[in-house]
Amino acid sequence: MGHDAPVPNHSTAQVEARSASPVDPSHPLQPTPRHPRRRGPRWFVWLIGCVLGVLLLALLACALVGGLVVGIALKLANEVTATTTATQSFAVNALPSLTIHNASGRLDVQPGPAGVITAQITKSARDTSQSAAHAALDGITVDTTQMGDQIAISTDFPAGSVFASSSSVNLLLTVPPNTTIAANITAGDIQISGIGGLLEISGGAGDITLQDVALADGSHIHMTTGSVTMQGAVMANASVDISVSTGDVDLHLPADTAAQLDAHTSLGAIHISGWPMQTTRINSLGEDAEGPLGAQTAGAIHIRVDSGDITVSQM
Repeated sequence: MGHDAPVPNHSTAQVEARSASPVDPSHPLQPTPRHPRRRGPRWFVWLIGCVLGVLLLALLACALVGGLVVGIALKLANEVTATTTATQSFAVNALPSLTIHNASGRLDVQPGPAGVITAQITKSARDTSQSAAHAALDGITVDTTQMGDQIAISTDFPAGSVFASSSSVNLLLTVPPNTTIAANITAGDIQISGIGGLLEISGGAGDITLQDVALADGSHIHMTTGSVTMQGAVMANASVDISVSTGDVDLHLPADTAAQLDAHTSLGAIHISGWPMQTTRINSLGEDAEGPLGAQTAGAIHIRVDSGDITVSQM
């Protein structure tokens, strides 16, 4: 019996054939290609997108504010005003006092003869038509009461009418020069002239002007947003307080003012003219000043300002 022929192994033969194949130096072996790794969005792309988003929001906000301002301007340009004025008089004795509460409007107080307080009350309202303006005007009430020598004046506005229809009440008061005055005005200027006595004046937004006044002990003047200007004096042995949240205080006092000055501003400067007084800086933002304004210092003037300047000078 003859021997069986061996069965060829094709895989081994293929490997040997590849191994035996000559390498062509002109065609070097190429590495197996790999698929490139996908990278996420670059960080600066996100940054640019955020910046563009912020700019878009800012432009939208500006457009909204601009549209609101234009709308208010057009409304005011097309508004009409209704006004009415009334006068009341009150008989008083030697030591009268006056209390005023007003949400919107100007307050003017001037000296008059003894024995009588006169109030000129002017109500105003603006709206888009004459009928609407008169309706807003009728909605404003002014209450005046008298209990002996105590006179009280207060105003009341319909909800939202102060802004929606630009309503206000202006008060022009003529009082005896020694009248005690307590006034609280939310929005509006305050001017008091020729009064010597206890003044307790508080304002929300506006300016306070005191002309030819003499402040008695316990007087307090405060304005939230606005300035206080005073030309006058502080009575002997009187201690007074003047404060402003945002705004300036400007006092013009006699050279022989018998008071100790205690002034402080958290953000601003203090200017003293006419007295040899040094000021001290605080944290490079605010300033203090303390010292006598005259030979005698029986009284005191306390001034506090959160943001603004203080000026104290001689008349």
